[in-house]
Amino acid sequence: MINAAVAACLLVSQSKVLTYEDLNRHMHEAYRKLEDFRQFVVLTNAGRPGTTTIDKRIAGERSRLAVKIDGQPVMDMGYDGGNKWLILHGARVYGTEPGKNEEFSMSFEQAGKKAIEPGSFEISMTDAYNFRFDANPPLKILSQTPETLDGKRVLKFVSQSNKVDGTGSITLAQWMDPNRWVLVRFDLDVKSKAGSQHIVGVSKELDYAAKLSVSDFQLDLNSLRGYRAMSLSELLGRLRRRS
Repeated sequence: MINAAVAACLLVSQSKVLTYEDLNRHMHEAYRKLEDFRQFVVLTNAGRPGTTTIDKRIAGERSRLAVKIDGQPVMDMGYDGGNKWLILHGARVYGTEPGKNEEFSMSFEQAGKKAIEPGSFEISMTDAYNFRFDANPPLKILSQTPETLDGKRVLKFVSQSNKVDGTGSITLAQWMDPNRWVLVRFDLDVKSKAGSQHIVGVSKELDYAAKLSVSDFQLDLNSLRGYRAMSLSELLGRLRRRS
């Protein structure tokens, strides 16, 4: 339950015109405050076959992120409170090691340090806490309006980045849960000389009281027969090069 002080702060934030950096900071902090959360997102790219699903589970520093394409597992990563692990299903490899969850304790400034090629954009989801959209030139919020989505109150932000050569644009609409600063839906429209992309992400499940258990975050070695163990740092390097 949200107490009166927190609710008052949220009302102030909703009435204030935010910068795109403000919005990302709210999201960065909000996802790290979730204690029993599950979100299931479906991504589609208009004109291209295939559906990507993202399954996020968060209980403070314990987290899990699973990605599938057309129902086939692609990546699964987590932190169970003492051990980090990652599975890359296509390569049939996995890695695990004890340690801390650096993604959970990472500052907003650290999470945002990423070089983007001029005239391009990137969607970052390399852990359960982050769901960032970055562009060069940077996105700027054009509008911030309250709306109703599937019967629930949301805040809609529309941001845009005009490309360096002036021949295209990147327009991003984000619908946020105004009480939690959790992303409910997004609509990304990219226009350029090379063509257009229209990527939509919709939360099919959004549960703040998911009744998660320890097993939701543990690596199940019994399910990895035929997989090869590798260094976790090497696997993380592969993943970051892809993203």
